[in-house]
Amino acid sequence: MTTDRKAIFITGAASGIGLATARRFAAEGWLVGLSDIDAPGLKTALAAIGGDNAGFTMVHDVRRSDEWEQALDAFMEASHGRLDVLVNNAGIARYGWFAEQSLRDFDDQIDINLRGVILGAYLGHERLKNTPGSRLINIASLASLSGSPRLAVYSATKFAVRGLSEALDIEFMRTGVRVSCLEPTVIETPLIDKATAPGGPSFREAITQGMGGGLPVEQAAEAVWRAAHDEALHYPVGDGPTALLQEINPRIEATRERWREMFKAGTAGA
Repeated sequence: MTTDRKAIFITGAASGIGLATARRFAAEGWLVGLSDIDAPGLKTALAAIGGDNAGFTMVHDVRRSDEWEQALDAFMEASHGRLDVLVNNAGIARYGWFAEQSLRDFDDQIDINLRGVILGAYLGHERLKNTPGSRLINIASLASLSGSPRLAVYSATKFAVRGLSEALDIEFMRTGVRVSCLEPTVIETPLIDKATAPGGPSFREAITQGMGGGLPVEQAAEAVWRAAHDEALHYPVGDGPTALLQEINPRIEATRERWREMFKAGTAGA
């Protein structure tokens, strides 16, 4: 049994872009599923949203496929089999010189920012394809458009998220699932402070000096709302990502249009 009430599942929803997105969609009457590894943060987030629209939370490590299965199955039960939007938002950053970061720093960023997104896309697609007009939304970054010093591995993972999104938007044509990718500039979220390693250079000081600070998190949430309803693939947030996409997107789209035509003609594999 399905329901007319739209449903969205968001990872990394205890704070930042995830929480702001949950608030935005809950306010519009959507059933919102909040997933995060931070159990106390989820309780606080649920209380902040309030009402029946955010009645589902799941402590969920996006690095683990079994936890993805459990979280999605539980949410699908709560939504009566409906999944209109899945937002792959969970992510971390480690700010500092590449040579001075640890192998653990690299592993954490790769596993959460990339493996977690791949698992969400793969396991989420199985559920999304059963809801007409559904959407996978991956959160990348300004760092996915231009490699950022002291954020080298973070940039690498976000470049990968953007590439994955562009490829899956073509592949998922076969099942009617649309794919969108957000490229926000620095947004005012807890990630800013968590990115700084003990004793290392301050990410907050760097962005304050360079940009005057991050953009309000509501701007990113509004971009997610547009991505859930419009037809574009890329959704930049902020002047920097917008300018970069205006430069590179014509080349991207020319290539992507050839892929679209090949898939429509059946020449790119079954």
